[in-house]
Amino acid sequence: EMYHLHMSRSISLLVLCLLSCLVYCSHTHEDNSVSLSSILALWHCGSDGCNWSEKPNLTQSAWILNRGDGVPVANVVNLAFADPLALLKQTNDSNTLNGIPRGFTREVVDFFASKRITVIASIGGADANSHWDAALSSSPSLLARNVAAMAQSLNIGIEIDYEEDNSKMMSTMDSFVRSYRLLVPFVASPSPPAHSILTVDLGSDLEWLVDMSKIASSWLANKQVNWVYAMVDDDAKTIAEATAKWQQHLNGNSGEGVPPVQPQQLVVSLYSEPKQSNNCHTYNGTIQEGAVSWIHQKGTRGLAYWSVGCDNTCVMNCTGIATTSKNLINNNNNNDNNTY
Repeated sequence: EMYHLHMSRSISLLVLCLLSCLVYCSHTHEDNSVSLSSILALWHCGSDGCNWSEKPNLTQSAWILNRGDGVPVANVVNLAFADPLALLKQTNDSNTLNGIPRGFTREVVDFFASKRITVIASIGGADANSHWDAALSSSPSLLARNVAAMAQSLNIGIEIDYEEDNSKMMSTMDSFVRSYRLLVPFVASPSPPAHSILTVDLGSDLEWLVDMSKIASSWLANKQVNWVYAMVDDDAKTIAEATAKWQQHLNGNSGEGVPPVQPQQLVVSLYSEPKQSNNCHTYNGTIQEGAVSWIHQKGTRGLAYWSVGCDNTCVMNCTGIATTSKNLINNNNNNDNNTY
């Protein structure tokens, strides 16, 4: 009798463990992978600017989930920003918990991921260059470990946003990327798991952030980053001005030692903010309409917008960007023979 009681308890415990494992695995390894052979990305700030110290009102982002035909406006949302020095130190304060912005919650990630939108954490920003320098100078391997832990725990990708021409930091940035990829391997697929994605921001052309463009070319060639963004440019007021800058990435610059970026590795960027453009609410005749044509012509990977969300003003309910999405993501000329 005691034997049967013991066996009964053992079996019950085993069943409980198996059930717990199933729940855990389904939560941590749920496959919300979406085809990213063609991308429309949105950099998303919070309700406190781009600090993400608190969870924003997600109802203000509901427009991103449906462009009018049941398909999300974007298939990538970049949460901007996380602080590299806070991540290194695993800081606990009013803004961060273990270095992660308090607004980067499971609820926020699932809000987008449940609609098959890949979520990426953008680390850095224009005001964080000195924090990148400090973190990389201290320990690129520890920074990589802490960033990898954030990516894996939240099932989100990572974007490097370092906006300074500083050749002295490129070797330590390279150490960070290499250390990161030892922890989070590259997945060569048009539908990579979110946590496996690593991307890098470059200048709008090859006249800015040249050293980053140079080292990013080796990361692309060695399958360490998935794609690069050509960031927005205040001087690009027309589609001709914008495409002339983007084309520099496709051409490369042999004099600077920067090889051409393969079209499928390049995502170009425009403004969505009303003070910078009319892209949010208008499509016909805008620079984004021309951008869609250029992207299809050149076979580049897609288009990103800076930025959406609500702070002092709201960038939301963008019907112009929704129209771009229908013309961009539904008319993907790329195929799975491309290198990812």
